[in-house]
Amino acid sequence: MNDLIIDILQEILLKIKADVLLNDYLSLDSENPLINISCNDLAVISIGKAAYEMFLSIEDYFLQKESKTPILNSLLITKKPDNPGYTDLLLDISMLHNMNIIFADHPFPDEESLYAGKTIYEFIKKHKDKTILFLISGGGSSLAECLYKIPLIKYNNLIKVLMNNGIDINQLNVVRKHLSKLKGGYLLSYIKRVRLKANRKKVLATEIRYMIKQLKNTKPLSNCYSMILSDIHTKEYHNVSSGLTFKDNSDVNQAKEIINKYGVINAESYFKYLLETPKNISSIPYYIVGDNELMLSIIQNVLSEKGYNVIIDKYILNENAALCGLNIGCQIYRHKKIHQKPCAVIYGGEATVEVRGNGIGGRILETALAISMEIRGLGNVRVLAVASDGKDGNSKAMGVIVDGYTYDNILKTGITPERYLRNNDSYTALLKGATIIPSYHTGTNLNDFIIVFIETIE
Repeated sequence: MNDLIIDILQEILLKIKADVLLNDYLSLDSENPLINISCNDLAVISIGKAAYEMFLSIEDYFLQKESKTPILNSLLITKKPDNPGYTDLLLDISMLHNMNIIFADHPFPDEESLYAGKTIYEFIKKHKDKTILFLISGGGSSLAECLYKIPLIKYNNLIKVLMNNGIDINQLNVVRKHLSKLKGGYLLSYIKRVRLKANRKKVLATEIRYMIKQLKNTKPLSNCYSMILSDIHTKEYHNVSSGLTFKDNSDVNQAKEIINKYGVINAESYFKYLLETPKNISSIPYYIVGDNELMLSIIQNVLSEKGYNVIIDKYILNENAALCGLNIGCQIYRHKKIHQKPCAVIYGGEATVEVRGNGIGGRILETALAISMEIRGLGNVRVLAVASDGKDGNSKAMGVIVDGYTYDNILKTGITPERYLRNNDSYTALLKGATIIPSYHTGTNLNDFIIVFIETIE
């Protein structure tokens, strides 16, 4: 049965890759902002865990549209791959396509992240006369940054404390925006400024009076677009990659309240680094090419074709991971009773983790380990739990398959699952009694999903 589940997983991952989803979106001519734009008039900034895959889709689009190999003005900023071979491959491709590619760290920015932030500004200035297309996927919050006064090490210490205390992504991004000179509207302000300056120079050069009136009516952000692969399951798309292309509606006081709320030691020492985000600015037009809801719909279609009675449960993974697992485990008994078998119940979202120990694991593994405690002894239930971006926490797994025997299998090795869960060591425990799915670059980032398979035979 596990082999069948792995095959289903592989099919799902192929269908939710960023390039596949973006290709599908671009085929909808009525919603495609690039339909009347030549590749020579375009500059592309692709940032996030799926930056490369999203860029490939744009390149393929212009290849089909213009019947020639496009040479796009492009800047790619993505996560340092765990596989050195994949890094070498992307570097080789970048030379072939004359693109600038930067590898930075995640979930905490490094010096390359600061270099990436500076490079974004330089790239926009260089291509100020072109249409700017942002391709944004989750992860950009740490992959590119321009910090306001706060030292990098102090910034990372703060973000780590907030994350370890179980902060949700939307609150975390409020803090990030108010420590940044790149996000929350600062990049938009820069685009507006450099384009207005360029237009003024044109007026002075031509000395044509009517162009002064034309300048006043200029909308400097009108030929900028963003296409977003969202890892914010609450549909707050303005927080994907900390709102790189969105105006910010939060204020400094909210950032202070959040820092205080999550038990940061000497919280007030961080307040001097906070700054207000620009308010007299507009967000640029955006297009959502994929999110957690779309992913669950794709999973539903895959499972329906396999003959399963499929239910997308309304319960969302949006609280403590262990609690999510216990809740889902309890719900499985209800699903067993009321649904025609074989059935598959799908859950989506992104749980949080409160780090209390020093183990190895992540939110999806903790959720799965907690589920295994609740379904102990159920012979016809298997649960697939997956982080769609291909990596769960600090483990070497992207997910796991647990069943009614997982808990006892772990116990037989001398490990107490509850104890390991409290120590945030879910990976070590599950290695002893479950099927671990190794981490790898999936080319997408749409939060997490869980599939509960309930078969006909007990």
